[in-house]
Amino acid sequence: MIMKIVFYGIPEEEVRRLAGRYGFGLCRSFGEFVAGGGRKMLLQPLLRTDGERLDFFGRMARYGASVDAVVVSCADDFSAVHYCSQPGRFFSVSGEAGEEALEYELTRIVETRLGLVCAHEGVEP
Repeated sequence: MIMKIVFYGIPEEEVRRLAGRYGFGLCRSFGEFVAGGGRKMLLQPLLRTDGERLDFFGRMARYGASVDAVVVSCADDFSAVHYCSQPGRFFSVSGEAGEEALEYELTRIVETRLGLVCAHEGVEP
């Protein structure tokens, strides 16, 4: 099964844990993320400059249809990342949630996208 999920502003430890639990490869570059098939999670670094934002917009415009979900924790560039995400594939989580609450939210998003949880039991975008 091909599944690609972008994580923005999410602690690396949480993404690494999810990747291991659900058999995803953890990618650190967009090029690695979009190359080939399989299950992949991209740990997207924060976009700090206008050039980085433009590069991210361009990559999402080109490859966004193949991205199954974009998961964002509240960050300065929250709206920029939301803007370039496909409708129905954008999810936000609380940046102030405790570790257990964050893990629960992320797990429900991934399980819903994988079809392991019925949509009414999972989360809505």
